Amino acid sequence: IKKLRPGNSSCLPGPNVLDICRMADIVFMALHGADGENGKLQAAFDILGIKYTGSGSLGSALAMDKLVSKKILKESGIPVPEGFTVTRKTKEDRFPAFPCVVKPCSGGSSVGVSIANDKEEYMEALETAFRYEDVILVEDYIKGREFSTGVIDGKACPVIEIIPKQGFY
Repeated sequence: IKKLRPGNSSCLPGPNVLDICRMADIVFMALHGADGENGKLQAAFDILGIKYTGSGSLGSALAMDKLVSKKILKESGIPVPEGFTVTRKTKEDRFPAFPCVVKPCSGGSSVGVSIANDKEEYMEALETAFRYEDVILVEDYIKGREFSTGVIDGKACPVIEIIPKQGFY
């Protein structure tokens, strides 16, 4: 879809894309970032009766907002890392314990996410995150491993561990 959009316009499918999607038995959603994961395209598909893979529009929208997701998880009894939000006006009001994770409140695929080990890295991480959004989430860093699994037709696929060659994923 992005390839067909003039000038990388925001969340607007290119010419005939929706017509092409209507002809498919199911659309394989392989879009990352706001335009593919924020629920808008999924909502358009829902309205048009187009079947697609992945989460529905509401689940996608909720998952893209890290603050909303965190609140839902916490209220459901699922532990989440401690954290706070920062704006450009409040960025020097409070400093975290280090290491910490600094990330835009919305978005996915680790875009704009940094791990800061000291105050200097923290300030740099904030500037990186501010390139993507005006509200930033700062959380305690939790060392761990990352695993992923797909679900097809209600059945879990084998679990895989994600091991990046460098940094984090």
